[in-house]
Amino acid sequence: MGRKFKKPKLSKTDFDTALLPKSRKEQFKDIFSHEFKTFLWIGLIFLLFAVPYFAAMYCNNILMYTLIEENAASIASDEISTYKFTFSLIFNGLTSLSYLLFAIPLAGSLRIVKNLVYGEPILFKDDFFAGIKKYWKITLIVCALLGVFKFITETSINYCNIFLSSTGLNFMSGLLLGIFYLIIIPTLFFLISLYITYDLKPKQIINLSFRFQISNLIFSVLMGGSFLLSYVIKLIPSFLVVLLLFAIIFVLIIPFYILVWHLYVTSRFDKFINEKSFPEIFRKGISN
Repeated sequence: MGRKFKKPKLSKTDFDTALLPKSRKEQFKDIFSHEFKTFLWIGLIFLLFAVPYFAAMYCNNILMYTLIEENAASIASDEISTYKFTFSLIFNGLTSLSYLLFAIPLAGSLRIVKNLVYGEPILFKDDFFAGIKKYWKITLIVCALLGVFKFITETSINYCNIFLSSTGLNFMSGLLLGIFYLIIIPTLFFLISLYITYDLKPKQIINLSFRFQISNLIFSVLMGGSFLLSYVIKLIPSFLVVLLLFAIIFVLIIPFYILVWHLYVTSRFDKFINEKSFPEIFRKGISN
C-alpha cells in the first residue's frame, strides 16, 4: 500500500484584511521582523557583487599610499600631483564600471521587495531570478548612468582639488557633488520605482520621476545624501576598517534602504496616482 498522508488542518477563520498593517510604516516593522533573513540573503548577494568594487578600492589604496606617499621625497611635487590624478582617474573608472554589476542583485531584490510590499508570497530563489529576468534592463541603464555621473563628478572634483585648488573651485566641486547625490540619484531611484510599478511610456516615467523628486524634496535629500556617508568612511586611515564598514553597509544597510525607499514611494503613489487611476493596487498590502 502507498504511504498515507495526513490531511492538513484548515484555518477556522478566513483571512482578515484588518490584520494587515495599517500603514507603510507599520508594514516596515512587520517585514523587518518576519523577513530579516530574506534581506540578509539579499545583502550577501550584494556583497558578492561588490568584490570588484572592493578590489578597485584596494588597488587605489596601494597605488596612492604605497607608491606615492612612501616615495614622496624622491618624486617632484608636480609629478606627485600627476600621479595622484592618474591613479584617481583609474580608480574612478574601475569603480564606475563595477556599478554595472550591481544591476543584477538590484533587479532581483526589486521583485522580492515589490511582492513583500504588496503582501504577496515570495519564493526567494524563484522571485530573485524572475526579478533579474524582468528588470535587468532598467537596472543596468540606471547603474550605467550612476557610474557615468559618478565618474564625471569625482574626476572633476579630483582635478580641481589637485591642480586648481581655490575657494571658488571648491564650491563648484561641492555643488557637483550635491547635484549628483541630492538630485540625480533620487530621480533615478524614482524612475526605477515607477518602472516596476506601472506600464508607462519612457517619456511619462522620466517626467514623473522629476516631478516626484521635486515634490518629495526632503525625503530625496535625506535618502540621496545618505550616500555621502561613504566619503566620511573613506577618511578613516585604516583600510581594513573602511572595508569592514563598507561590507556592513552592503549586507545590512542597502537591502533595507531599498525596502524603505519602495515603501515610501508606494505610499506617495497611493496618494497621488493609485487612488484614482489604479484602485486595484491602492493601499495594496495594508488594510484599508
